[in-house]
Amino acid sequence: MKLQYLAIFSLVCSNPLLGTTTGYSSADYQPLSAKKLVQVHLITRHGVRYPTLDNFQAHLDIVQQIQSSPAINSTIDLNYGPLSNAGMLHPSGKQSVQSYGQRFQARYSSLLDDPSKFFTSSSNVPRVLDTASSFFIGMKGTELPNGVIQDRTLDADNDMNKSCKKYVSLPKNKKEASTFEKEYLPNLADKLNNKLDMELNTTQASTLLDACAFQIAFGMNPNESFCSQFDSDDFSNYQLNDDFSKFYTLSYGLDAPFNSQLGCSLVTDIYNNINNQSLTASFHFGHAETIIPLITSLGLLRDSQLLTTQSPNLADRKFKTGLFAPMQANLVFEVYENNDLRLVLNEAPIDIPGCTDSTGLCAFNKFLEIYHNVVGCDFDSICENASTTIGGSNGNTN
Repeated sequence: MKLQYLAIFSLVCSNPLLGTTTGYSSADYQPLSAKKLVQVHLITRHGVRYPTLDNFQAHLDIVQQIQSSPAINSTIDLNYGPLSNAGMLHPSGKQSVQSYGQRFQARYSSLLDDPSKFFTSSSNVPRVLDTASSFFIGMKGTELPNGVIQDRTLDADNDMNKSCKKYVSLPKNKKEASTFEKEYLPNLADKLNNKLDMELNTTQASTLLDACAFQIAFGMNPNESFCSQFDSDDFSNYQLNDDFSKFYTLSYGLDAPFNSQLGCSLVTDIYNNINNQSLTASFHFGHAETIIPLITSLGLLRDSQLLTTQSPNLADRKFKTGLFAPMQANLVFEVYENNDLRLVLNEAPIDIPGCTDSTGLCAFNKFLEIYHNVVGCDFDSICENASTTIGGSNGNTN
């Protein structure tokens, strides 16, 4: 696979990568003018959000605690607002999603005239539903049209980690993340204590760095306020720790072949929508837990070896969630005449391994050949589900 995508985003992302807490950066879209576009299919993660309930108060508590440090010379205000904001779409996230909707409309306007030719599906979570509405307001000036919204335990396409019994009960390998935390968190706490003249433990140090990550996602300069207490190594370690966690709980670190099957219902639904000539566009709105299994099922950004603390050249790894699964991450399947495909990840083209040719396209029959074990899967059988889920794998998305 060419490193075109990674090279593009090494230039685009001016802020540090902070795993799945990274704010969204878009690339300059590169259109293909030589062929006629006939369909477009979007899968996107929710926009920048407030921290969820378990971290919301912890962030407020730790910044209040460090406020007494002589190194902190101004009042820290996280601007979280009331506790009811926990986990909700942040205003900056709403604005960014609306802007993306506007770019999407300008980019694919010929396919977006008739909403009756759309298929829309969303995870049943407020921040995701708000993301969907914000996107459509940006794209069409109207809120989310009628779409498929299911109980999360039944949604095989947008909430595969919640709707797969085998995944829910599967022991997750957290050894690498745990090993790495034991290496870097004591050093982080020591550095902060020296700078702040305090006695923070590793949990408090980690919580403070997490609070900083959210402030950067909201748009704060990483050199401002309490974030100035952290350096580039701290941010790199935060990213790497999140990568270890996501690699072994949602991606290639899961046992094969299950790691490529968790996203198979969504891939099948995309395939079904491509074959549905009455559609010009489809839209799926979900989570990092939607994007990462999808990326994995497609075999994108896969390193040659498992990611471990002993891996050589960790800085050069392809698996960087801050690059491919930030908040508002999006993957677009562009379908051209003769069913040629192009993938666009976060608005930059990305090769389909073993398929994308010199023109940047992948022939549909070749796509099916490569993913024959993914398209048409029996998600409920793979997941050992007692109840039938809703999704592309069983052709039931209504």
